[in-house]
Amino acid sequence: MMLGSFLLITWAGLRFADAQRLNISSLVFNFQELRGLVWRSKTMAAGHPFGAQAAGLCSKGTFTWLFKFLQTWDQVMTALQVPQSKVDFLIPSMEPDGTFQELEPLNYAETTRIFREMLLTPWKKFQDQHPLAHLQQTYTLHSMKATLLSFGPQLGNLVSDSDRLLQGHHQDPKHSLNLYGRDSVWGSLRYQSTIIMEIHKGWRPKTAQHRGGQFPLTEPMVTLERFQKTAPEYSFQWLPFSKPEDPHEILPDPEVEQLDSDNESSSNSSQGVSSSSEALEPTAHTTPLVPEEGQVDEAVFARHRKVTHAMVATTDDTESRPFNRNHYWRAACGARMLHSETDFLEDLQPPVAFCQHAGWTIQSFAFSALDLEAFDKLWPEFFSEEPTLLQKASLRAAFRMCHDLTQPAPANQTPVGGTATSDASASASTWAESFPPKLDTAVIEQMKAKFLASYPSELLNHDTMPSTRLLSLTHHQLSKKQWSWIPWKYRLTLAKSDEITSQRQAKMPKLEVATLHSLLVDEPPSIDISNAGFGVNAVRNLLAVHDTAVAMCGGAHLANLKAYSAKFLSFLTQRVDPDTMLRCASITEAQAADRQIWASISDLMSERGWDMDNCLHEFTHIRHDLPGLLQLRPRPVKVPSMPSTPSSSSFTKGEARLFLDICSGATRPLSAAILAQQGNVLSFDILLDKRMDLLNDQSYEQLLRICSSRQENLALHTRTAGHPG
Repeated sequence: MMLGSFLLITWAGLRFADAQRLNISSLVFNFQELRGLVWRSKTMAAGHPFGAQAAGLCSKGTFTWLFKFLQTWDQVMTALQVPQSKVDFLIPSMEPDGTFQELEPLNYAETTRIFREMLLTPWKKFQDQHPLAHLQQTYTLHSMKATLLSFGPQLGNLVSDSDRLLQGHHQDPKHSLNLYGRDSVWGSLRYQSTIIMEIHKGWRPKTAQHRGGQFPLTEPMVTLERFQKTAPEYSFQWLPFSKPEDPHEILPDPEVEQLDSDNESSSNSSQGVSSSSEALEPTAHTTPLVPEEGQVDEAVFARHRKVTHAMVATTDDTESRPFNRNHYWRAACGARMLHSETDFLEDLQPPVAFCQHAGWTIQSFAFSALDLEAFDKLWPEFFSEEPTLLQKASLRAAFRMCHDLTQPAPANQTPVGGTATSDASASASTWAESFPPKLDTAVIEQMKAKFLASYPSELLNHDTMPSTRLLSLTHHQLSKKQWSWIPWKYRLTLAKSDEITSQRQAKMPKLEVATLHSLLVDEPPSIDISNAGFGVNAVRNLLAVHDTAVAMCGGAHLANLKAYSAKFLSFLTQRVDPDTMLRCASITEAQAADRQIWASISDLMSERGWDMDNCLHEFTHIRHDLPGLLQLRPRPVKVPSMPSTPSSSSFTKGEARLFLDICSGATRPLSAAILAQQGNVLSFDILLDKRMDLLNDQSYEQLLRICSSRQENLALHTRTAGHPG
């Protein structure tokens, strides 16, 4: 069992996890190759097919290692009397002596241990140490998948890249070619056959050495011992390799017979015409047979765990299968159904959750997308391969039908060709929606639960939870696909919103018509955004609550939103040297920058069809709009305040005298002499104050204003700096 499982994984190019998700009922064996389906894999949620050559390297007849393995597997499972429906794995957990305590899949660690032990099993005698002894610990279960894939580059042009991709079950760049080829196993089988043929011709593959850089070794001499033996007659009991089922008679239902008799009584004339021809038909062909899928006169439905399935009669008399009308039944989609959990339905009462491998209902299918444009983007979710044009058209028609059933047009909808323009213009001139309606508490709780499930480390309480108005506005814009910038004054937490609401005065009814709107319009709470009293910490809180609101409504991932906010704050809080005479952007300037960025994001979402995550990444890491909008600004220069002219009472005989001492020096001796004579002095020198700079245009302009003030007896004294006057 273990050796056969390891060989099957190696030849089929499966991962260990793929082998433990095997669809047993899909296996097909014809003594030349084995085909099957993996119901889920690492790269494909819907699974993928696989195939393996039965001959291998030694056998030339029908008795191969694969036949021996399948025969042993069938005998073990038949002896254990395990239903096939309870086994969806390849390698079971067993004791060293081959007994089973409990039938369950073998875990990864134990499988690795057994695999490494079997690598060193002395199938042949060696004179020296086993050639793989020093490599034992480097082999893992993934080495089985990589073995045949590593042979491909050594064969060069003998194998194609497409066959190598199919052997490894990787994504193929020529996806459409394989899709319309209708078979993804041929390439893998052809790849295996090429390797077998080349080895028979004398070619020997080299051992993979970790991309060629480790463990150089001498390849051992390998001689094939080929044999030819015919497989014995064996009838598989547990594995699904039996002959096709014979036509099976379904006994008519009494209610159906009564319905048929009523139809016969109403169509005697037509039956009389065809009675002679029917009498000539052989009696063997008058027995009702099991109709083929898609060509049935009567459909049988059964509910299994809240999902309704279409049922098909089968001759498999397993006791666990659903039983009704003296027959065993199976689901047409292949789902496993137990009789104890199945209820056969006599009629269908809407709403019905029909089986679509995921429990789709009319309501859920209608709300899978907002419109046909968004629905076209969901093809990878419905199909693992590219759907055909007919499949796309059928699904679009089904989506439109389900959408119309669940969302009927309103009674006042404008008919096609009506006066939609006039109505829109009339409504625009009479009423404008100021704010979207509030979300229900149940919807908000559901959004909160989903947010906490997606981001377990985030904390949502009364102080960090976005306000109801903010959530309503964000949800409204995202659902309508009309995203626009949300003003900072509305970005409030639930605690801040309650605080503002409680501070408002109660609205008193008035009879004046001009103030009647104040009673009808519920103005949302907001805060004033200004440069005074508004710091960086307040901006950080506004950005954080906005990020949480958008993430709760499913607009973008929280990590991308936080990355944008962190980049925004980094430019808003730059450290500036005072000597550079520069400053950071103010609060109002930062708000304008944020508005412009989100306006550009809205254009990309509406015109280019981008999602918000890509837009945020674009403006955070690629474009340079943020550094440009939040760049440093020049700091305004403060003009030094000039001392006021003295009052007239300090002058002698009412004469105003002012001595202006330009370049007075640090000790200003002339000014000191004038002051000693009770005179008025204005000293001007950069040594006294850095703002008194003659080379500064603003300081020089103030000095000119003083000189042109037309004051009488104005005394001026200038000298060269550093020299006495």
